[in-house]
Amino acid sequence: MKELRKLYLDETAIIEMPSSINDLSGLHALSLAGCRELRSLPSSIHMKSLEYVCLSGCSKLTEFPEISEVMKVLRVLRLDGTAIKELPSSINNLTGLEELSMRNCRSLVCLPDNICNLACLHYLNLTECSNLSKLPENFGNLTFLGRKEKYAVTALHRYYELCLGLEGGDEEDRCIELEGSGIKQLPFSISCMESLSCNGCKEMTAPFSSWPTWNHQNPTYSLLGKLNLSDCNLLELSDGIAHLSSLETLILRRNKNLESLPAAMNRLGCLERLYLEGCKRLKSIPELSSSILEIKAENCTSLETVSTPQLPCGEQIFFRFFNCFKLVNTNLFIDNVETATDNQENDSVFGRYYHMTMSLPGSDIPDWFNHQSRGSSVTVQLPPNWLANKFLGFAICAISNLRGADNRKNLTSASCCCTLQANDGQDNFSYFPLFHFLDGTDVPLESDHMFLGYTNSRTLRESSCKRKYTEARFRIVVGPDSTTLEDCTWIKSCGVRLFPMSPPFSVDLICNLENRETEISSSAQEGTLERGKEKMAVEVQEEGEECSGGPICCFSLSGCTISLRKRRERKIGRGIGRQRKRMSQGKGNSSHCLSRYLSSLQLSIYTPFEI
Repeated sequence: MKELRKLYLDETAIIEMPSSINDLSGLHALSLAGCRELRSLPSSIHMKSLEYVCLSGCSKLTEFPEISEVMKVLRVLRLDGTAIKELPSSINNLTGLEELSMRNCRSLVCLPDNICNLACLHYLNLTECSNLSKLPENFGNLTFLGRKEKYAVTALHRYYELCLGLEGGDEEDRCIELEGSGIKQLPFSISCMESLSCNGCKEMTAPFSSWPTWNHQNPTYSLLGKLNLSDCNLLELSDGIAHLSSLETLILRRNKNLESLPAAMNRLGCLERLYLEGCKRLKSIPELSSSILEIKAENCTSLETVSTPQLPCGEQIFFRFFNCFKLVNTNLFIDNVETATDNQENDSVFGRYYHMTMSLPGSDIPDWFNHQSRGSSVTVQLPPNWLANKFLGFAICAISNLRGADNRKNLTSASCCCTLQANDGQDNFSYFPLFHFLDGTDVPLESDHMFLGYTNSRTLRESSCKRKYTEARFRIVVGPDSTTLEDCTWIKSCGVRLFPMSPPFSVDLICNLENRETEISSSAQEGTLERGKEKMAVEVQEEGEECSGGPICCFSLSGCTISLRKRRERKIGRGIGRQRKRMSQGKGNSSHCLSRYLSSLQLSIYTPFEI
C-alpha cells in the first residue's frame, strides 16, 4: 500500500479516517468529497508526498488535524461545506500551499494569525463563512494574493473570500474582495494589497474612521490600486483615504446615504476612475487630482456641484452625469474646457492629443456655444489662417431626446465627424469620436440630455493638409465605422465653439505697495484687454514688505504668483543700486521696500478669443 498514489473515496458512507492513513507515504492525492457521514480525521497528519486533499461536502467534519511535520508539496486543500470551526496554528507547516478553499464553512469563526505567513498561497476562498467575525491583524500582509491570479472575497458576517478566477493573470483581474460582509471598518493593512472589494458590506458606514490622520510630511506607502465599496451604507469617507496613494479605481456605487466626499480626495494622485452611480444623496464632488480620466455619477439625483479637476494629464477624459437633474444649467463643462485651454500654452499640453466628453441633463444649448443649429449638424465659416499653430481646439454640444433604458447601441455608435471645405472646392474628411462610451448605458434616461465634447487642435492638424479651409461642418453621426455613417436622428440641436488664440498683447503692471493698488494699462484693443483683465485677476498681496532678500511684492496673475525679489549679485538700476549698497553697509532703513523703486512690470499675455 505504500506505493498507492491516489485514493478517492468520494460520496461513501465512511465515518472515520484511521490514523494508519499516515502510513501511505507515497500518497499524492486524497479525496473524500461528499462523504456526509465523515466525522473525524486522525489527530495529526504527516504525509510528505501528499499534494492534493479534498474534503468538500463533509458536512459533519468539525475539526481539522494538526500538521505535525512540514509538508512542502501539498499544493491544494479544499474544505468547502465542512463544519470546521477553526484551523490549527500548525497550518503554517504547509509551506507549499497555493490553494485553500473553505467556501460555505458556516461554522468557521476565526483564522490563525500565521496563515498570513503562507508565502505560496495565491488562492483563498472564504465565501459564505457567515460566522467568521475576525481576521488576523496582519491580513493585509497577504500581498501575494492577487498578484498572480484573480480573486474574490465574500462574507455574511465579517467573512471574507479570495476566490481564484478561472482565467487569471490579467492585470485588471487582480482583486481581493470582501463582498457582503458585516465588517464595519477596514484595517489599515489593506493598503498593502493590490485590490480589495467590500461590495455589499451593509454594516460599513465609515470604513477609514480608525485610520491615522494623513500627514504629507510622513506619507504612507500603499499598493492598493482598486477599491470597491459598492452597496454599503457609507455615511462618510474620512481624510484617511489619502493614505491610499496608489489608488487608481474607486467604486462607490449605490451608497444611498453618502452625502459628500472628503477634500482629501485631491491627494489621490493616481486616481483615474471614480464610480458613483446611484449615490442618491451625494451633493458634491470635490476637486480631484490631474490623474482623473473617468467619472460616472449616473442617478446621483441630489448632486449639485462638481469641482473642476486640476489640469488633466490624461489624453481622454470621460465624465457621465445621466439623470443628475440638479446639475442642469451649471458651467461644469465650460469650466473644464477653459481649464484646458488656459493651460495649452504649455508645450507639454499643447503638443499632445487631448479629448474630453461629458453628459448631463439639459434641453438647451448654452449661449457659450456661439454657432448653433437645429438637427444633428452645424456649419462654421472660418477666418483666414485659423488653423495656425496657436489654434487650441473646439467644443461641441448636442441635445439628445433619447428615452428609456436601451441606449447602449445608440451611445456606443455615436460620434462626431468634421468636414473641412477648402477654397478649391475639395473636402478633407476628418473623423474622430465624440460620444465614446465604451459600454454604453442601461440607465433609463428620464429627460433630454446634453452630450458635450472638446478636442484640441492636434486632431485637425494631424488629419488636414496645407490647403486653406474656409468652412467646417460638424455632424453627429451613428455607425460602426467611418465608412458607414448616418445622421443621428435622436439629436435635436447642436452647437460648436472654436478656440483660436489671440495674438499676444503687452500689459504693464504698476505696483504701488503702500497703497495696495495695481494699475493695468495696455495698447491692445479695449475688448481684448477687458477679457485679459478678467483672466488675470491681478492683485497685490501683503507679503515680504521688508527688504531682507525675500519677496518684495507678489502679483497673482491667472492663478500664478509672480514674486519680485531683491537681487544682490548685480545692480538692477541706479537708484536701486545705491539703496542696495547702503543696506549692505548697514546704513539706511531695512524696512524700506524695494518696490518703491520699481516703476512697472511688463508681461506678454495670450488669451483665447472666439470665432
